[in-house]
Amino acid sequence: MLYKFSILVITTLLLITIAPVASANEIVSIGTYSTSINSNVTVPITIYNASNIAGGSLKVSFDSSILSVEEVKVGDFGSPVSNIKPSSVYIATASTAAIGKDKAILANIIFRANKNGVSELNIENASLNDEDGTIIIPDITNGTIKVGTAPLLCMGDYEVNVNSEVTIPIIVKNASNVAGGSLKVSFDPSIVNAENVSSGDFGMPEANIKEGYVYIAVAAANSVGKNEAILANINFKGLSEGNTPLNIGNANLNDENGNLIFPMIVNGSLEVNKKSLCFIATAAYGTPLHEDIEVLRDFRDKVLMQTLPGRTLVTAYYSTSPPIANALRKNDGLRSAVRLLLITPLVYLTKVILNGIGLFALVLLGLGAFFGAMRGLKVVLNAIGLGISTIVVLIGAVFTLGWLAYAYPVCAVIAACILPIIISVAVSVMIFVLIKKW
Repeated sequence: MLYKFSILVITTLLLITIAPVASANEIVSIGTYSTSINSNVTVPITIYNASNIAGGSLKVSFDSSILSVEEVKVGDFGSPVSNIKPSSVYIATASTAAIGKDKAILANIIFRANKNGVSELNIENASLNDEDGTIIIPDITNGTIKVGTAPLLCMGDYEVNVNSEVTIPIIVKNASNVAGGSLKVSFDPSIVNAENVSSGDFGMPEANIKEGYVYIAVAAANSVGKNEAILANINFKGLSEGNTPLNIGNANLNDENGNLIFPMIVNGSLEVNKKSLCFIATAAYGTPLHEDIEVLRDFRDKVLMQTLPGRTLVTAYYSTSPPIANALRKNDGLRSAVRLLLITPLVYLTKVILNGIGLFALVLLGLGAFFGAMRGLKVVLNAIGLGISTIVVLIGAVFTLGWLAYAYPVCAVIAACILPIIISVAVSVMIFVLIKKW
């Protein structure tokens, strides 16, 4: 009997001793986050199994070389009291507003990323309390913040003719965390005008087009996870000859949680020409200033534009080449192939034609071949004619697909990709005819 009484007394004393501290499975947790350098990220301090919790206090430590605390914002427990230090922040809060919630946020910490790296977020000295003041020691789950390279907003260098239009994408690189953003693109309104803004990878944007600039805002999580995405597309129309910078300003991106991301910027430019035989050549060389492009322009002005068939050819070129040029810009291997197989031979031939001595020599050779070997000249002309016909037929077949099933830009991309093949086939046809009929 005495033994049982002793056990009861000891048990009662133990219960009295631990009465101020409740045993529960409350968990205070900080998750894993990622952000970009010079950007902010909001990190909530979450309490699980929080139905009896009316407040608490804790300290969060971090790597001060990577992160700094901008401010501490309210969660589910009213305005917190905070003490921000270089490598830690102390937070205390009390409110019955979250009583009954299984999951509640003690407070939100706004961190700013100062350099690339990974910082641990360690919770220390954490204690919670219920509405009666009972102290609760929770379990802890620490977190991390990974700081990576900031996204890059860029616009390339493009060309357009007077009274013609070109669509220029606003590209976001390192975009895996980006879910939208806003920016302003300014330009010279005397040279170009922004006609409209169309969607890229983030859904349909809101746009405000004014004289000299266009403001764009878009938000969608469609592109989260992509390394490169198009924020929006701007359709410009050339008004007068000249060059205008395309400057990106007031740019802010955001992740899917609404955190701001401040990107790096690479501006672009838009060259407006009266008429230019250089869309494909410019895309192939990567610049409108290459000396070979000047040769082609001279050929256009001095030869093609002097005859009706030449002017017709130039007009057809203007209407079909911009989509092909846009496709070339995106593929370095294709650009090299077009330079080697198409542009370089064309430039050599053009130089000979533009050179009076070379042209005179060609005329003499042509006359000699005509009078001395009519049959040979006929074979050569037939071979050239078949080669040109092969090019026309193959390109025509590609664009015929547009009338049957495919959109015009798709056909233009197809034509650009197989252009070296088309040239090679045409040359092969000419050589075959020469060998067979000579």
